[in-house]
Amino acid sequence: MNINEVSNQDLEETNELDDNQELDDDDSQLSEEEEFKIAFNAMYNEKNGTEGTIHCSMCGVEFDWYDYQANNYLYKYLGYGSKYDPSVFEAHLCCECLDKIVDMIKPQFKENPIKQCELRDGVIQLAEED
Repeated sequence: MNINEVSNQDLEETNELDDNQELDDDDSQLSEEEEFKIAFNAMYNEKNGTEGTIHCSMCGVEFDWYDYQANNYLYKYLGYGSKYDPSVFEAHLCCECLDKIVDMIKPQFKENPIKQCELRDGVIQLAEED
């Protein structure tokens, strides 16, 4: 199933109104952000066998437009050498919580793990250092 199929199916279900609801023509149309959110949730849920919307694993807030765009999904197998072996670290983080985590762990690094980057022709590349 591709994003267009998911989006169209979900939009049809979302736009169905019962006889008791009255909406203006402008109110019955979904914004681009709402369409994206519906499609993203549907694809994620189908892939992972889950239901509902995505919430931040740290604070519990439902993802908003910026959180969906950023897609701060962390997934790391914790294998041999880790006290958590064999486990997986998996978290969806809203933008605010990602910043909190980076602010907490960044000072523990000998070298700054934050690297400036640029988007060139759809590819993320490290920015050239001076």
